[in-house]
Amino acid sequence: MQQSKRNKSIYGWFVLKMILAAAAFWFIYHRITGRDELYLEELKSALSTPSLGWQLALIFVLMFFNWLVEAWKWKLMMAKLEELSIFRSLEAVFSGLSISLFTPNRIGEYAGRVFHLEKADKIQATIITVIENFSQLLVTFVIGCVAMMIFLQSIRQ
Repeated sequence: MQQSKRNKSIYGWFVLKMILAAAAFWFIYHRITGRDELYLEELKSALSTPSLGWQLALIFVLMFFNWLVEAWKWKLMMAKLEELSIFRSLEAVFSGLSISLFTPNRIGEYAGRVFHLEKADKIQATIITVIENFSQLLVTFVIGCVAMMIFLQSIRQ
């Protein structure tokens, strides 16, 4: 009986994940094809550029590396609440990104990540995730201000 409830729960989460993935693909497709100013000829000529393949490959590698670092960071932040593997943490980051497509100001990212926690308190995990994102924003802001001051000093001279 208990195993049957667990299987139904796993099946339900799988169905929810598939619905979210389909909705994300539909949303992206709709955003791309719904534009009147889609310049297909310019896109085709840009894609025929020989160096573009290497540039796109580098972009995808760096994107995956960024997501991997984000997953590792989230894994470290959740370590006191629940032990996560890097794979589950990466799944959580991807779920958060998918859900955040449909919510304003990426609010859904928190819920998408917290879905992957089994034992941890969801409220605490959400608060920790908010603190993590705010601290990252603060570091980015401070480094940007320092870079702007250096830039302004360089153009005055």
